[in-house]
Amino acid sequence: MEHYYKRALDKIKLDESEKNRAKALFCQASEKKERSHRSMGRLIKPAAAFAAVLALILLANSVHAYFGGSPGRLSGAGDSSDHFTITAYAKKLTKTGQVYAQQSESGEGGVSGSKEEGTISFAFWFPLECSGKDIDTITYTIQNGAFQITTPAGKSLVVSGEELQDPIEAGVSYRTIEQEGEEFHVSHYDTRQYRSFTVNYDEQGNDETCIEIVDASERWEPEKIRQYQAFDYDIGSPKSIELQKEVYDFLTKDLGISCTATFRDGTTQTKNIAVSNKIVTMSELLDAELSPEDDFSMVVRCFSLQ
Repeated sequence: MEHYYKRALDKIKLDESEKNRAKALFCQASEKKERSHRSMGRLIKPAAAFAAVLALILLANSVHAYFGGSPGRLSGAGDSSDHFTITAYAKKLTKTGQVYAQQSESGEGGVSGSKEEGTISFAFWFPLECSGKDIDTITYTIQNGAFQITTPAGKSLVVSGEELQDPIEAGVSYRTIEQEGEEFHVSHYDTRQYRSFTVNYDEQGNDETCIEIVDASERWEPEKIRQYQAFDYDIGSPKSIELQKEVYDFLTKDLGISCTATFRDGTTQTKNIAVSNKIVTMSELLDAELSPEDDFSMVVRCFSLQ
């Protein structure tokens, strides 16, 4: 009888990890039954264990398929959020945490402008990658601002995208690609800006590609410009670190970034990405003890899921 149940589990089309977990639950109940007849009243019988596990698996598959997923990719009992994972700086993005770089490059970034004219532009690194099973392509979209992608000429990873016809004048941030010192020439690189872009799952990035988020106040509506000018912010000499964070929060709050994974069976899943900012000390950033004079505060760029 037990052999029959195991054979039935083998026929269910699931990831091997899910199938093994179901078998383990079934076998665990069976072993407990054999070890102690006195506890029979509290144990799940093998048939009942199999039926319960099978019901959960089938229910999860049915619900997931109804909402556009693929039954073969469950990584948890109906938890569709785990079909693919987004990371920044090799850390998983969640809805409850803020991921930022554990190094000083995540600081102020490429911000420029004029206090007198009330203008500002920025460019900061977009270090996201995705991982998961059976993913074909990854598409990023942005509602405000743009993705700026710099690559060696003729070596772009972008397979398709919605390119800006009128590029944003934001320069290239501190994350500019480092190349052969004196032999480096801007003409060797191609910089393009996109509202959305798609890359193959197996070619999401490399050391020669720099992906940034850029925006400039010259593209804003008059009301947003007035809101920014009300900060009375001096880029070269901000009044306080708290004001700097407040301004950066203003710049990043409405970017509207999303990431869509397209799987090989044609199904898709989309996650929304929030960009925020956080004040940290250098000792926190580097996870090291520093002298008081070296342990200054700075604003770091953070990523999370919405």
